[in-house]
Amino acid sequence: MTSTAIEKFLEKEIGLSADAVGSDIISKAVQLRMKDCGLQGPGEYLECLMSSGKEQEKLIEEVVIPETW
Repeated sequence: MTSTAIEKFLEKEIGLSADAVGSDIISKAVQLRMKDCGLQGPGEYLECLMSSGKEQEKLIEEVVIPETW
């Protein structure tokens, strides 16, 4: 459920479809951001993501920048 919410967030914010880039890439980006934020679970990360514009930008960068290579 949480991964779906994060995928929907990315699609709404930047038009990025999980089908286009793959759920694995999004999942890896979320795992990295969770680690960087010191969060233990996806639910905690989703709360952080929804309440922080800065974290939203960081997740978007983490997902999009590797795709441009």
